[in-house]
Amino acid sequence: GKVTQVMAFLPENEQKVLRGIYLEHHSPDTLAGIIKVSQAHIYRLHKQGVRRIRGLLSRFIHELKW
Repeated sequence: GKVTQVMAFLPENEQKVLRGIYLEHHSPDTLAGIIKVSQAHIYRLHKQGVRRIRGLLSRFIHELKW
C-alpha cells in the first residue's frame, strides 16, 4: 500500500526498523541485534521514521486534494 511506497523514501535504518517491527514482527531488542545498534537507537529510529512517514503521507494527501 501507500505506507510501503512511502517507506522507500526513508533512510535505510529507519526502513529496517519499521519493516522489522510492523512487517516482520521483531521486538526492538531483536532488531537492535540485527541492525547492530543500541535498543535506545532503535526507539529513536522508530520515532523518526513514523514522524517522517506521517509528514510524507500528509503531503501526499494534500497534493491529491489539489
